[in-house]
Amino acid sequence: MTPKKLGRRIFKVLTTLVAIWGALQLVAWKISSGDEGSNRFNRTAIFGGNEFTSVAGGLQSGRVAAVLGGIAVDLRGAQLDGEGSTNSTLVFSGTTHTINADLGTAAALGSTGSPWCSLPSSSRS
Repeated sequence: MTPKKLGRRIFKVLTTLVAIWGALQLVAWKISSGDEGSNRFNRTAIFGGNEFTSVAGGLQSGRVAAVLGGIAVDLRGAQLDGEGSTNSTLVFSGTTHTINADLGTAAALGSTGSPWCSLPSSSRS
């Protein structure tokens, strides 16, 4: 195979991979719903990253799905509904949920005493 043919083949492969990645980003964007003020949201990341910040007045539910990607969810500005919940589905991925947590919230989340959840010392009384 000549260098020219090899270069063309590599170019075709890279162009195809970029096209597939772009199509997957479009699919993830179409699946995602809800804006920062919505009481319900659904966020999806496929082969990429996504950030979402909620300032909802009564957040009821949130769904996060990531495939070979990651999502950062910031719920510090949201008021959580008493029956609210979030659900994460991850495949070779990661997600970060950031919340304002007092001792009662941490206990409700099952996080007290966990090495992965540390509360500020002012919250522990």
